[in-house]
Amino acid sequence: MRCWRTPKGELLIESADLPRISNRDPMPHSEERLMLKELKARIHETGHELIDGFCRYYSVDDAGVVKNSYEEYSYSSEDDLFSYSYRVILDRLYQFRMIHTYKCKPELKIAVLITDLQPATAPPTKP
Repeated sequence: MRCWRTPKGELLIESADLPRISNRDPMPHSEERLMLKELKARIHETGHELIDGFCRYYSVDDAGVVKNSYEEYSYSSEDDLFSYSYRVILDRLYQFRMIHTYKCKPELKIAVLITDLQPATAPPTKP
């Protein structure tokens, strides 16, 4: 489990082992593979490190209350499909959004959600 302190002082925890807390639909595996393929192609063009997958992240305050969740999900609207995934690269939390519109090639959009993350130690687990 990796952790970072956000500029707001919250702890950002990365863990695929934590259960989903969102009621949004999880992203289908086929969609995740397509998004990762598109992302690897874009990262390769820039010469930056390749990533091997996406993760779940939870932002918690000092009392342990979850303030935000960054979980993979997808939804559709009419003939369009929107899928979201997240990954920390260096000191930033990125959101990767794949958009499928009718009769168009899928489009990958990348946004930085949190910058200036500082490495932190994981909180103690309760027995």
